Amino acid sequence: MRQSSRAFVAFLLLGLILDLRERSEGAEGGDRSSVVNLVQNGSFELATNGPTAEAPGIPDGICVYRSIPGERGASAGVFFGLDETTAAHGKRSLRISVAKGAGAGPVHAITYSYRAMAEMPHTLSVSLRSEPAGIPVTLCFPGLAATCQPSAEWKRYTIPFKTPTGPIRAAVEILLKDAGKLAEGATVWIDTLQLETGETAHDYVEALPRAGVRANAAIALGPPPSVRAART
Repeated sequence: MRQSSRAFVAFLLLGLILDLRERSEGAEGGDRSSVVNLVQNGSFELATNGPTAEAPGIPDGICVYRSIPGERGASAGVFFGLDETTAAHGKRSLRISVAKGAGAGPVHAITYSYRAMAEMPHTLSVSLRSEPAGIPVTLCFPGLAATCQPSAEWKRYTIPFKTPTGPIRAAVEILLKDAGKLAEGATVWIDTLQLETGETAHDYVEALPRAGVRANAAIALGPPPSVRAART
C-alpha cells in the first residue's frame, strides 16, 4: 500500500474514532448538539422590525391575533412586542400586555407552522412569568393543550405529549383565553420556546436557521389560521 493511501486510511479511521467518542460523550452527558428545536427564534432575540427608540420591535417568526373586530395596535386592546428589561435567556423576551379598553376575546401568539413526526413523543418547553401572578396561559399543538399559571418570577414549564396520526404541519399557539377579563396593564412574558422530539426537555437551544423567517404584523384581527390545526 502506498504511503499516501495508508495516510488516507489512517485519516478515515481517526475520523471514525472521534465520531464514536463524541456520540458516546453525548449519550452519557446529554450532549446538546443533538437537540433540535423546531421553533425559530424561540428566545425572541431576532427582530427585523426594531426595536427602535420609537417602538419596541416585533420578534421574527411570531404573530399575535385578537379574535375581535377593531383597530390594530394598542387600540385593539393588546400591546405586543419585545421587552429588553427582562428575559429568561439572552437579552429579550416577548411581552403581551392588556391595554385600555381590551374588551372581550382571547389573544393568540402563534409561531410559523412546523412539520412534526406523527405518533411520536414530543416535549414543549417555555419560560413564563406574569403580572399579576396566575394569568392562565394555554399552550397548544396537535396532541397538546395544557394551561399554566405563571408566577411573577421566571419559571420554565415542560410538557411532554404525543402527536396524533399525521401528516402534521402546525404552529405552536400560546393562548390567553381570559385576556378580555384582565385588568389594564396585566402582562405575560414569554421566552425560551422550544419544541423537540422525545420525552425529555433539554436546555434551550436556538433552532437551525430557516430562510424566510421574518416579522409578521403586530396585531392581526379575526380567528388565527393555526387554531384549527393546533387543537385536538
